[in-house]
Amino acid sequence: MIYQPDNVHLRLVLDAGAYDWDVIELEGKRILKPDVRVENGISTLKRHPFQSDSLWIGIRK
Repeated sequence: MIYQPDNVHLRLVLDAGAYDWDVIELEGKRILKPDVRVENGISTLKRHPFQSDSLWIGIRK
């Protein structure tokens, strides 16, 4: 689980491709499936369309 106060790309030293991700916009309570890329052991969680705080929830596949 990752709390994201701003809408920016996130980079993690984690194989995020091994997880099913949902992003929840905390203000409007909207949910989407984000774009996640993994390259050389670094995962990039792409920006989402929300303009408020969000919560990323990943569940291992």
